[in-house]
Amino acid sequence: MKFRYFSAHLTPVPIALVLGIAAASVASASTPVQEMSDTVETLCPTLKKVFTANPNALTSAEKDVLFRCGELKRAPGQGFLDLSGAQINGLDNMTSSESSTMGTSTVELAGVQNVAILGRLTVLRAKTSNSVANTGSPGSQGSQQGLTPNSPETYTTVSGTIPGQHTDNIEGSLFEAIDGYDGSFSQMSDFGKWGFFLTGSFGTGSKDLTPREPGFDFDSWSLVSGLDYRISDQFVIGGALSYGVTESTVDNNGGNVDLDGVGATVYGTYYVDAFYVDFLGGFSAKDYDTKRNVQYSVAAKAGGTTIVNQVFGSSTDAADINLSVGSGYSLNYGGFGFTPFAQLAYLKSNIDGYTENQQGNNTNPGFGLALAVDDQDITSLTSTVGLQFDRTMNTSVAVFTPYLTG
Repeated sequence: MKFRYFSAHLTPVPIALVLGIAAASVASASTPVQEMSDTVETLCPTLKKVFTANPNALTSAEKDVLFRCGELKRAPGQGFLDLSGAQINGLDNMTSSESSTMGTSTVELAGVQNVAILGRLTVLRAKTSNSVANTGSPGSQGSQQGLTPNSPETYTTVSGTIPGQHTDNIEGSLFEAIDGYDGSFSQMSDFGKWGFFLTGSFGTGSKDLTPREPGFDFDSWSLVSGLDYRISDQFVIGGALSYGVTESTVDNNGGNVDLDGVGATVYGTYYVDAFYVDFLGGFSAKDYDTKRNVQYSVAAKAGGTTIVNQVFGSSTDAADINLSVGSGYSLNYGGFGFTPFAQLAYLKSNIDGYTENQQGNNTNPGFGLALAVDDQDITSLTSTVGLQFDRTMNTSVAVFTPYLTG
């Protein structure tokens, strides 16, 4: 990252030098605060040299950057650890916590939507060969393609994993009389070899602070709708559309990241008896809106205290590629399910670079600290091996399937 006004308007200094400063700091430092400190150590002398030669060569915003970095610069002979707490806090505020939050949010949202699709595949595997052959009109005895006694509804959550297959025999179920099930978050209907599902999910939670990423709280919800076709008794393929929103709030009033995106996914399952293989692949487009709060106080060079209280905003886009493959073996005993499983998920996201804009027109200290953030390439490869235990419970209202995964 680099300061917006310095990189965009400081014509006496080659842009390549600014890019080199950012690259050098990333390579030499271990945390974002140290990276910003290294950038300041190189940026401050460069700005000062230009200012000394010709004060009018710097814009007012560039002069503000010069004064701010001068307050946060190390004294001769000092290292990063010699900086005061106020200086480190100022450097921390100058970094972009929102940029790293973007990557985490896009991975989380993709995982939620994958769980919804893989949950649908679990239900499809529970269909019997006899029901596949029935292709009568909806409502007739030969077309009861909804959630049969051998295919209870399953629920997914933000952090949930794939429910196992359930094949307990439930007599006199309400599913014998209807073509689908309307739950709080999910609806599934089937007509012959064609099937349809609509699943919604909502989650809220937090992520802890790490040396390289900020902590934040989030609220997220998504909708996934799909249409699938049973090619044979053991092979089903389909396509799904998804829409999701995530709102994240960075700890310590650091700012906000709002994400919304749409996606398209091809999915399928192949199974023989209790063994199955699931797969999916998709593409999604996402929009990000960020707000970064810069609030700190530090000793001023001329004496007294400098108080910085600024807000910067930005908007950018991203494109994601998402792939997943998994397999398992479902064991069922009297309504209890045990499913050892393994899954591999891959996500590649390219987030476009963006330039922040000051929110509110003022020339108070810190008004020049808007950042220009380079493109981000996010790669996530997750492997999961586990065992799921579940129990199907039939009620007059719905079929519930609580499960525990380890």
